[in-house]
Amino acid sequence: MLVVQSWRRAHRAEGYDLTCYLDAARDVSQGQVPYDAAATFPYLYPPAFAWLMQPLAALPYGVAVLLWTLGSLAAMCYAVRWCQQRVRDAGRDVPARTTPWLALALAIPFFRIVHSNLTNGQVNLLLVGACVLFAEALRRGRSGRAGFWLALAITTKLTPGILLLLLVARGAWKALAWTAVWGAVLWSAPALTLGIDTAIDFTRAFFEDIVVGRGGAVRSYTLGVDQVTREFFSLHGLAGWLVDDWQTSKLVRNACAALVAGGLVAATWWLRRATQEAAQGLRDLAPATALGLCMVGERLVAPMSEKHHLATALPAVALAVFSLPALPGRRIGAGLLVALTACALLSKPFPEAPFYFGFVALALALAWWARPRAAEPDPIVSG
Repeated sequence: MLVVQSWRRAHRAEGYDLTCYLDAARDVSQGQVPYDAAATFPYLYPPAFAWLMQPLAALPYGVAVLLWTLGSLAAMCYAVRWCQQRVRDAGRDVPARTTPWLALALAIPFFRIVHSNLTNGQVNLLLVGACVLFAEALRRGRSGRAGFWLALAITTKLTPGILLLLLVARGAWKALAWTAVWGAVLWSAPALTLGIDTAIDFTRAFFEDIVVGRGGAVRSYTLGVDQVTREFFSLHGLAGWLVDDWQTSKLVRNACAALVAGGLVAATWWLRRATQEAAQGLRDLAPATALGLCMVGERLVAPMSEKHHLATALPAVALAVFSLPALPGRRIGAGLLVALTACALLSKPFPEAPFYFGFVALALALAWWARPRAAEPDPIVSG
């Protein structure tokens, strides 16, 4: 059903988000700046992402749409499976009779988010897959591979750069250096076919027109209700909505971002320290939990947040849901999770802002409850 709906949306006269990615790739291949503010779906991403999309743009449109949709689904399934494996390795395996209920608890809140991503041709599910591949490489001690996946995610969209805090907090300096190396390679890749001057012009246009013009200097109170709605989920948008004065709003936004960043560094450092003497599986769960928290934090400080952007909360919620059997009152917790999210998702009209705030609060709370605790007996094992 999702694939069919995505196909139909892709073939509308105006297309959808993937259409703008492919159009930007064709513009870049011809040496044209891809940032057209008048487009129905304006391209808002780094120029290197458009350059990397050229092979997909060379395929027939229908083939590109099908590959994009299936790739997004595959990335989502990999991320969920990876989270389940981290919980299992930590000795908190889920009994077979419980698995369907936990799958339902995960599917209900995420169905609308996945539906929004697929039917809009968004890149978020692929980004989640890249971030999980980064975490897996880091877990295995493959610093070069971890740096590549994180650099690829940042080259696609700047917001995964918040995961650099995870590397700093864990002291993963080698992986951080590899991220810088791969980032330089990917960002300079367009110069291979376009020349250095053109690549520099594209990068300048991105930072001037998008980072500053559309992101860093968004004045939501002058752009109408639509812009406020698009930002409302993030602390960045909330500060602009509550504070009328732009300079004061900017100060509050920066303070919120600094507070979230500091909290993520502290949580990641604490998770690492708390599990240093634990078994290997529990030590592996600590960075996985930190990854989930960082990706939720990325939504809190992002300059724009819509329903499909909540896909980045998938690792945190998946880890928390699969850890529910190891928590006190697990049946009550699972039932409440299913009931509350079902009520929020099935209500009409869809309660955008309240659901966003409730969802991120739930994701953070569950991620905290599912944190690794070495001294805690496992109720699944102990009976």
